[in-house]
Amino acid sequence: SDPPKPTIALEYIYGRRHRDNNSSKQVCNVWELGGGVMFTNLIEFAINDQSLERTSLVIVVDLSVPEELTITIETLLNSISEQISRIVSNNRNLENKLKERSMNRMAKNNEDIQQINPFLIPIVIMGTKYDIFQNLDPEKQKLIVRYLRLTAHSMCAQLMFVSTKSEALMTKCRTVLNALAFDLPIDSLGFQSDYRKPIVIPFGSDSYKKIGVDSIDAVKRTYISIFPQMVTEVVIPDDPAKDINFKERDIDLIRAQKDSFVVVSGERILQVLDLLFDVLDRLLAL
Repeated sequence: SDPPKPTIALEYIYGRRHRDNNSSKQVCNVWELGGGVMFTNLIEFAINDQSLERTSLVIVVDLSVPEELTITIETLLNSISEQISRIVSNNRNLENKLKERSMNRMAKNNEDIQQINPFLIPIVIMGTKYDIFQNLDPEKQKLIVRYLRLTAHSMCAQLMFVSTKSEALMTKCRTVLNALAFDLPIDSLGFQSDYRKPIVIPFGSDSYKKIGVDSIDAVKRTYISIFPQMVTEVVIPDDPAKDINFKERDIDLIRAQKDSFVVVSGERILQVLDLLFDVLDRLLAL
């Protein structure tokens, strides 16, 4: 099959599954925001007062580019938090319901339960390209893992590393995504925090004691000193309608007909104008 094309802005797809012992289907609406942090203003189309109660969030970060990691996560989280705050400010019942659910994602015996502030909707931070990450310098690996664990733990998010080169990791990835999409239980994924192995840390199962540090600020300062953050510029074509990445046969045919009509109409208008000017010249000559 063709390699997947990168998402430029906001793209919609959906998934379906049959309910157990039932002919009806469950449908999951999936909004994918591409372009890094460039199009965060589009978040309001995906997260709104109708969808928020059933929304889960997957933040995908590229482990092979640690220089974009913190700015990507923090910018997205800030934009999403602002959108959620706007919604729940007019619906306190919804806010209370989401808060109760968020606390249920914490292990009841978690020693940090009084110290963290769970995000109102489920979040999975998914680090991709683990196959490249595992070849980084071990000290850099440890720093990246520590920062991501602290970030995830501070809001009761799930953290996992994946690679398209590993079928086992992709199977775990599909399991997690299916569970989020269709509200399914997840069989134990285990707890793996060793930086030398693919990280898997389920919701509410980490702790500051396990991480070995209780403040993200110092770790973040060290992280940024080692990996100065940058934003990759997304190049948008002058005319996206002619970009081969957006080919849609039926739509392109209609667009071609429309463009052809515009060209023909334009030529016809010029012919009419020439005729009018010719008549005007004759009148002036009388």
